[in-house]
Amino acid sequence: MATAETHPFTGTVYLTHLAALDVTGPDAEKFLQGQTSAQVGLANGHFAPLTCFCTPKGRMLANAQLLRLAPQHYRLVLDASLAEPLANHLKKFAAFYKAELTIATSVTFVGSSAPDTSLLEQAGVTLPDQAYTHHTSPLGTALRMPGTPRWLLMLEETPPEKASQETLQQAWQLADIRSGLAWLTAAQQDHFLPQMLNWEALGGISFKKGCYTGQEVVARAHFRGQVKNAWCLRT
Repeated sequence: MATAETHPFTGTVYLTHLAALDVTGPDAEKFLQGQTSAQVGLANGHFAPLTCFCTPKGRMLANAQLLRLAPQHYRLVLDASLAEPLANHLKKFAAFYKAELTIATSVTFVGSSAPDTSLLEQAGVTLPDQAYTHHTSPLGTALRMPGTPRWLLMLEETPPEKASQETLQQAWQLADIRSGLAWLTAAQQDHFLPQMLNWEALGGISFKKGCYTGQEVVARAHFRGQVKNAWCLRT
């Protein structure tokens, strides 16, 4: 069977299917800790854990990658179709915290197997060499993705030219799948337990962090081994 190593992603592409949902404020960490499946403290400004948000029945509303860009600034990278629904859902709980949610519409996502000097200078970053780690500056972020070498750049200002590259964008998404990452879209909301998408195996669930929405059901599935329809990456 073909593997990510057999057909690695190569090139540079604007990724219009992604969005950034920023959570800021003095209570940003405390607020996220009560809503998301990951241990928020793992997002330490260098490591970017996977995470997800669930219904009370443990079904995933969204999955994302969590970055801490500053002490009171966290960013969720997720499918663009889920940014607004997730923001509206979380705002119901954020009202009780000193935390604000904003869809960062000015951010441009670029995926690359070998970012050129001009992109790195625009982002003001160097390339991290370990998967799920990032380097952040006021101008942007470079996040190392799993699998064969590729980086996700988040530019705070849009480059002069932004062309559509649908085929190459699909190749990036395929590289995610071959690396074991299945990202939800709006069409898949409320369909899967996190374990069904291997989120537990990928470190996207903490069983030591305490309560969050859906935690009881997710933990029961883990400790009783009751998930029968897990999606597995096989290479």
